[in-house]
Parts: sequence; structure tokens; C-alpha cells
Amino acid sequence: MSFDGKSLRGARDGEGRPIHLLSGVCQHLGVILGQIGVDIKTNEIPMLRELLAGIDIDGVIITADALHTNRDTATYITDLGGHYLLTVKDNQPKLRKALKKLPWHSVRTHDRTRSRRHGREETRTLKALAIRGRHQVPRRQAGVENHPPPRRCQDPEIPERHHLRHY
Repeated sequence: MSFDGKSLRGARDGEGRPIHLLSGVCQHLGVILGQIGVDIKTNEIPMLRELLAGIDIDGVIITADALHTNRDTATYITDLGGHYLLTVKDNQPKLRKALKKLPWHSVRTHDRTRSRRHGREETRTLKALAIRGRHQVPRRQAGVENHPPPRRCQDPEIPERHHLRHY
């Protein structure tokens, strides 16, 4: 299940401010499981937790962009029984530095994509490894090898407050 925020191009609320939404999409079902407005006085980080509160994520892998890579969000996801795949960038300098020290040159590449967007070439490489011992981000106590396999999204029963609000 992936979460991403978008500002609606050209759309404004009653006070003329741009409208920004955070949505959660289940790739397996091909549907939006939840969507919430992000008020100008806040940002996506607390809104992701509010959106997750109304969705059963037990055993589901949650993905989000680097904005959401923080201990509170990771803990919240694992407390609900979910797993996460979050991008680490410069907003988490200690974690990024620790990850750069890992032996990536000897880790198998699972996937690589190349694309040309916005006038630049981009290569995305997916590598994964188990981290044992001391870690800087929350994970379940049972250990990676003891986890049941992630499950797919189920037909959603999302509370009314998470449905798209019309402006």
C-alpha cells in the first residue's frame, strides 16, 4: 500500500488556498483506500498516521516518500502490525550515514529501472539485506526471518471521515 501527497493543480478552497491531499493506494486492488485533506497549518506527516488509523494494515507493507521517514511514523506502522519501506534521504542524516556504511557493493540487485524524466536520467536500484543487532529504526521484535509473509490489501472498510471531501 503506497501513500503520497499531491497538490491539486488549479484547485483552491473557499479562502483561495491550494488544496493538498494525501492518498493511500492499494496496488493489488487498484483502488484508493483512503484520502485526507492536508490543511495549510500542518503537513503530511501527522496526516499519514491519521489516515493509517482507519485502515487495517496488519501484515501489509506501507511505502511512502522520504518526508515520512522518521521514527514516529515507523513505530506507528509497526505498532499497527504493518511493515514499511521508506526512502532515506538527507532529512535523516544519521540514518543515511549509517546506511552508506553497509556493504552495498556485495548485495545482490533485485531490480533496476532507468528512465528519463524532467530533463534528467534517473536510475533506481533495489537492494535489500537483513540488519541484525543494533538498528536505528523500529522493527518487530520477532526478527525478520520469523515474520509471516506480507499480505495484500483487503476490500476496505474505511470510516466516512476518510472519504474525499468536496471543496
